[in-house]
Amino acid sequence: MDDAIKKPPLIMLVLITAIGPLAVNIFVPSMPGLQVEFGITYVVAQLTLSLYLLALAFSQPIYGPLADRFGRRPVALFGLTVMLVASLLCVFAPNIEVLIFGRALQAFGAGAGQVVARAMLRDSHDTDKSASAMGYLVMMMVVAPMIAPTIGGFVDAWFGWRAIFVCVAVFAGLVVLAAVPYLKETRPGHETALGFASQIFSSFTLLKIPIFSLNAPQVSFSTGSFFAFFGGAPFLFVNIYGLAPEQFGIYFLLISAFFMVGNFITGKLAMRLGPLQLVRVGTVLALLGVALLVGLELAGLMTPIIFFGSMCFIALGNGMNMPNGSMLAISADPQRAGAASGLLGFIQMILAAALSTLVSTFLDDSALPLIIIMALCALIAFFIVWLPGGSRAGSVPH
Repeated sequence: MDDAIKKPPLIMLVLITAIGPLAVNIFVPSMPGLQVEFGITYVVAQLTLSLYLLALAFSQPIYGPLADRFGRRPVALFGLTVMLVASLLCVFAPNIEVLIFGRALQAFGAGAGQVVARAMLRDSHDTDKSASAMGYLVMMMVVAPMIAPTIGGFVDAWFGWRAIFVCVAVFAGLVVLAAVPYLKETRPGHETALGFASQIFSSFTLLKIPIFSLNAPQVSFSTGSFFAFFGGAPFLFVNIYGLAPEQFGIYFLLISAFFMVGNFITGKLAMRLGPLQLVRVGTVLALLGVALLVGLELAGLMTPIIFFGSMCFIALGNGMNMPNGSMLAISADPQRAGAASGLLGFIQMILAAALSTLVSTFLDDSALPLIIIMALCALIAFFIVWLPGGSRAGSVPH
């Protein structure tokens, strides 16, 4: 580790990372309301989420090599500015087409913060320390996006969905103002002879390194359970279970608390037990959560509180899995931390967009399609790290 690299202020990393998940989650309770205002189907309304995730996916393998080549700070500032402009576009969107475009532009801007924050942590910490720091970072940053549905539900109920984007625009503007003086450069002092296009293509060679090729998909499928839930839960709980948007947001706070407990455990134990062991425990907890969902749904015992209670196991597992698995993947090549962060984000978001679209397509008058998709995600993540060869997911190259 380069001793000249200064650790970035944790609060700045929290802010530039949280703005993307905040923009995703704060709008979730409003999606059923778009059907009424614009006279559209739920599948079309769902495009405000799935295309957001798709744009977030494709932005990250672009930002990663840019951050390696030109530095973390300018890439972050550019993305935050795009996020601000896009949020204002959403406020004044006259139709669903403009709103969907604005959401995609929001996501393109948000991708920069997600890539840069992970790369900055890896720049300034060794692998085990970066996993521990990532645990605390995620625990702190998760407050905003996890309570976002609660805030969004009340803002929608009181002022309408456009006011939600006013809130996001104000937040983005404040983050830009704070980042200009306080977000310092951490990129190691190495240069590359490759051009930008070559850097993007060469970043896919990270897939040949076991620590990346195992952790990237297992983290993506683990968090995929969450994104499937985000994609189907608003329809399920508002249209089928009859909850008001603000009630859905309040239930969501329960999941937030357990996710943060998982992050806290990571911060305390990552250096003692190692990231891979915490990843494995996380996949077991998530699998337990989906097993409860499947059993209770088939037994006809499902209620909103039981659904959210089972989701707490998945949240706890993801709270342990996400920071540890992410830092292991980004450690595949310390000289390409930006590219690794971008490619990891790309894989996560492509899967998330596919899952949210899949859920909206198959969800009807039952929670079973959503639960089956979540269960498949948890199973795949479990098998990746527990089957023979899974130990390579913790083999950090030297």
